[in-house]
Amino acid sequence: MGFGTKLKELRQSKNLGVNQLALRSGVSASQISRFENGKKTNPKPITLQKIARGLSVPDSELFKIAGIDFSQNVDPNKPIEVDLKEQIEDKNKIMTYQGRPIPEEDLKYIKRLLDGGKDDDD
Repeated sequence: MGFGTKLKELRQSKNLGVNQLALRSGVSASQISRFENGKKTNPKPITLQKIARGLSVPDSELFKIAGIDFSQNVDPNKPIEVDLKEQIEDKNKIMTYQGRPIPEEDLKYIKRLLDGGKDDDD
């Protein structure tokens, strides 16, 4: 049994859909689907960490499923890097703050601030 099949079984055992796991992990639903369907077989350690946190399992469990020696590849104390631009632009995600969805116009404003005040048209 390959990584994707095991990942799918683990996700289903947690009663999570692909989209739910995507929201919880910060990994796109399409990427999770590619793993589960065997179309992508070499997850990066950072991706495994994100998925593990989305599944509420230890990183080491997902590394073991992926056949990666956990002790050699990841510092468990290192924070996960999240690209905010990617998160904002991912149309499969609903960005929230304190449980409330952030309106599209506010997301555009946030992105403009992070881009140094430049508009997309600049």
